Amino acid sequence: MAIRIFVSSTWEDLEPERKAIENYLHKMQNTDFVGMEHFGSRPDTPRAVSLREVNHSNIYIGILAHRYGSGITEEEYRRAREVDIPCLIYFKDEEEPVKPKYVDTDPVKKAKLDALKSEIQSGNENLTISFFKNPDQLAAMVVTDLQPFLNLTVAVKSEKRYCCYVDVSGQHADSRHFIVAAIILEQHCCYALGNKLESMERTTGKGVRKWRNTHVSRKKHYLSLLREIPELKDGIFFMSFEEAERYEELTSELLIKAIERKTTAEYQISISIDGLRKRERRAVSKSLSSKELKWKGLQGEQNQSSAILRLADAVVGLIKDRNDNRPYTIECFDLISHCFVELE
Repeated sequence: MAIRIFVSSTWEDLEPERKAIENYLHKMQNTDFVGMEHFGSRPDTPRAVSLREVNHSNIYIGILAHRYGSGITEEEYRRAREVDIPCLIYFKDEEEPVKPKYVDTDPVKKAKLDALKSEIQSGNENLTISFFKNPDQLAAMVVTDLQPFLNLTVAVKSEKRYCCYVDVSGQHADSRHFIVAAIILEQHCCYALGNKLESMERTTGKGVRKWRNTHVSRKKHYLSLLREIPELKDGIFFMSFEEAERYEELTSELLIKAIERKTTAEYQISISIDGLRKRERRAVSKSLSSKELKWKGLQGEQNQSSAILRLADAVVGLIKDRNDNRPYTIECFDLISHCFVELE
């Protein structure tokens, strides 16, 4: 299995550096260059695509020079820290000549860039910092710096890495049922599955709509295609509750049971929960930690940012419709019942 290496930087000023790294990585065995150059046209925003790609990568490379840009580079760095992957950071030597157009003069952007650099240089574990003068030197440094991490990855390959995507429905007081669904996948499957689900969204016309806003004919078409995806077998977990007041506690209950059911003895899992707020994240984190689960990142996202989170939204929508005795669910649920594990 190839090691996915995410390369993060502003674009126009550091294009030669990115190209040099990509060329060197292509000469190495079992490494994949992951960068904006190859994201292509997708229904999600560039920010959402980038952050999802960081989630699915094994190593993060950050290159900083004299531009802050749109801020996506900083967000990518922070996401890499959240999911706790090794980070290799490279600063362009301040003494090297640079074209004026590649230097931020906006005082707000300059202040943000200076603050980010200062924070990174203050030191953190799982973080390597170096300085470079030109693209070739940078690429050679990257290859050298990567080697210990690649060796380490090979050494711990028996440890499985999982990603978990969670959505809920009915967390309001007037709802009849509170439903939690979690999709748990091995990390190496997530990238391909996300692309496959995006293709299904286009084919069926469902797009990025919420399940409740999707026409029944499109729901049926979308669900019929899910049965052809082997990665989902016994990978979708759900629970239905008659109350919603204990939102964080019930979400944690589903997560704990699903993770214990799905994972092997040696594992790490990163968790994305749709719409999770800071207060809720603290409560869920506390519950997971009390059970000594091996989770390495818990983040809140909007389901617009991920086709797999949108699938989780479809799952809770389908379960809700089934609980409400919607006719289409009888046939459709049977079609994909091999994917579902109802927990008690």
